[in-house]
Amino acid sequence: MVIDGIDLWVDPEKAKRNIGYLPEGKRVYPDLTVYKNLLFFARIYDVEEERINKLLKEFGLEKYRDTKAGYPSRGLR
Repeated sequence: MVIDGIDLWVDPEKAKRNIGYLPEGKRVYPDLTVYKNLLFFARIYDVEEERINKLLKEFGLEKYRDTKAGYPSRGLR
């Protein structure tokens, strides 16, 4: 199987970096904080925890870090 020109059997880790996840229903776990939601998916994709903090800062979302994910407006989710 080839994903974006990468053989899944030869280099599965590289192939996973080119795959996204977009569920049809709810996209976040509303009872978890914004940070915990990001951490959950980061672990699935083997993303360093440090990267979460960097992205929260980059997108100006640090103030929502400990906010339940079901709380921010839909635009922020």
